[in-house]
Amino acid sequence: MPRQFSGPALRHARLAAGLSPERLAVDVDRSVWSIQSYELGRAQPSVPALAQLATALDVPIDALFTSEAEVTAGVA
Repeated sequence: MPRQFSGPALRHARLAAGLSPERLAVDVDRSVWSIQSYELGRAQPSVPALAQLATALDVPIDALFTSEAEVTAGVA
């Protein structure tokens, strides 16, 4: 089943890590605007950015994705 990046999953992982958008942006060398855009689904991070986000949040990259079925059902 296809999977796609999930802004809400990123936000959940960021909150679980206790990081503000500003702190995460510094940790991954991105702008706060980029982090907010990722979380809101307005932009998708590049593969290198995904790796940096997962590392900064101490989660597997897979945790930042959701299945197509979850998106269709409105779960993500």
